[in-house]
Amino acid sequence: MCSTVPVPSGSFIPVFKIGAAFGRIVGELMHMWFPTGMRYGGKVAEIIPGGYATVGAAAFSGSVTHTISVSVIVFEMTGQITHIIPIMIAVLISNAIASLLAPSIYDSIILIKRLPYLPDLLPGSTGMYNSYVEDFMVRDVKYIFHSMSYEQLKAVLKENRRLQSFPLVDSPESMILLGSIQRIQLIQLIEAQIGKERRLQVAAIRMREAEEKAKEEAMRKAEERRRRPSRFQVVPAPDVLGVRQMSENQLDMDRPHYSPTGGQPKKSILKKTNSFTLKGFSPFLSTSPGSTPYTTVTGAESRIRLAFEAIFRKSAQLQDVDKGSSTQALSSSPGDKPQIIPISPTSSKKVQLVSKMWSG
Repeated sequence: MCSTVPVPSGSFIPVFKIGAAFGRIVGELMHMWFPTGMRYGGKVAEIIPGGYATVGAAAFSGSVTHTISVSVIVFEMTGQITHIIPIMIAVLISNAIASLLAPSIYDSIILIKRLPYLPDLLPGSTGMYNSYVEDFMVRDVKYIFHSMSYEQLKAVLKENRRLQSFPLVDSPESMILLGSIQRIQLIQLIEAQIGKERRLQVAAIRMREAEEKAKEEAMRKAEERRRRPSRFQVVPAPDVLGVRQMSENQLDMDRPHYSPTGGQPKKSILKKTNSFTLKGFSPFLSTSPGSTPYTTVTGAESRIRLAFEAIFRKSAQLQDVDKGSSTQALSSSPGDKPQIIPISPTSSKKVQLVSKMWSG
C-alpha cells in the first residue's frame, strides 16, 4: 500500500518494521519455550527476543528488495557487530528464496504502473556486438499524416489491430516526425467527428431548421389568407395634363437657393405634394405660359371663367355706333376756344353688351 499510493511515504522503513515485528514474535515464542536458555556444550545461551527482531528485520528487508546491502544498514543502525553472523546468513537465505519466487518491490511497482524500463541484458557473448539496428528494425512502419483521407485512416486502423500507437509525420515525402497518438485516442477523435452522437446532433440541427422554415411558411400563408382581396384594380393614372412634371419642376424651384439680383422667391401657404400643385400666384412662381391665377387643382381652367373672358374680350373689340357723339364741344362765346368734354357710353352699347353676354 505504501508503494502504490500517490503520496510519497517510502517503502523501506515499513518493510523493515514488518520484518522486526515477525522477528520479535519468533523471539518471544523461543523465550517461552526455553525460559532458562539453550544449553550448548557446557554453556547456557540466554534467549534475547530483541536479537531475533533485528535478524528478522534484516532478512525481511533483504528478501523484499533483493539486496544484500541491507545487512550493512542494520549494522550501522544498531552500532554493534554482535549479531553479524546470524544477520548475514538470514539475508543471504531470504534473498535467494525471494529471487526464485517474485521480482523485487521496485520491479513490481514498475510493472503495476506500466512504466517503461530497459529489458534484462542477455548473457554476454561476442556475437551480439556485431549486430546493428538495421538488422532487426521494422521497416514497414504504419504512420499517419496531415493530408490523409478518412478512407486511408480507416484502412490503417483495420489492417493493424495490434498496433497501439501510430507515428504522426508531416507528409509521406518529407517523413518529418511530429509526434505519436494512441490507437484509443485516435478512435475517440474519429467518433467525435463522425460518430453516432455527432450524426444525431447534425440531424437535430437540420430538423430544427426544417421546423423553423415550415413555421415561417405557415405564418406567411396565414397572413396571405387574412389579407382581404381588393375588388378594384390599381391602375396608375396617365399624366395627361403634365401635372407630375409640373410638380417635379415646382419641387426643384422650392429648394433653397440664392438669387443674385432679386430677393427670395415667395412661397405658397398651401401644402405642396407630388400629386398636385397650385401655380401662378405670383410671377416668381410661374414656370409655363399656360399657368394663370385661375388654374385649378387639375391644371384646367373653369368653363365659366373662359366664357366671361371671351365676353369681355369681344366687348372690348366692339366699335361705337356714333363715332362723333363720343365727345361734345362746349363753348360759352364765339371767340373762346371750344372745350371738349367726353361723353359717357350710350345705352345702346350697354344693350349690345348685355345681348352679347346672353348670346355667349
